[in-house]
Amino acid sequence: MKEVLYFSASWCVPCRQMKPIVEQLEADTGVSFRKIDVDTDHITPEKYRVLSVPSFVLVEDDQEISRAVGAQTGKELSAALAL
Repeated sequence: MKEVLYFSASWCVPCRQMKPIVEQLEADTGVSFRKIDVDTDHITPEKYRVLSVPSFVLVEDDQEISRAVGAQTGKELSAALAL
């Protein structure tokens, strides 16, 4: 099953700006976005070599398919992740 790992942090302003975009993409595509707080979960960001937030990693069966880094429009994020 495909899902997007959405790496975020409470102090990250662009992450907060991405919230409605993420919610809309989740509704439009049916792909689940799992928010991961990099301040509380240190293992998952390390596993996927995430160095900045916001970052988005599309995975299927624990394998990375695509990734996008930084605040983007819904159209840009959808294209970058091939949703």
